[in-house]
Amino acid sequence: MIVYATGPNKLLPYDIDGMENMARMAAIKSGKAVTRDMRSWYYLQSADPEIVNGLEKSFEYLADVLETQGPFDGIIGFSQGKYKFTLFVAINNQPPTSH
Repeated sequence: MIVYATGPNKLLPYDIDGMENMARMAAIKSGKAVTRDMRSWYYLQSADPEIVNGLEKSFEYLADVLETQGPFDGIIGFSQGKYKFTLFVAINNQPPTSH
């Protein structure tokens, strides 16, 4: 079975530099509203200081996918997905610490 997990964070055009203007121009050219379902694993809220949002939601989503649809023989990730899953595995496969 193949499972395609996509980022759980829904983005708006203003979340991506230049996308709002591109969407507006496409709507003008086509004469109708252009809608896209853009998603990400995380997104930048602020560049200075650097503040990233969506990480917790993504971790919860990945944990749910692994629990409800796993186990998996392999993982393929692209762009944010490969970094997000690598970070997820690194955090969740830490050896237990003794107190």
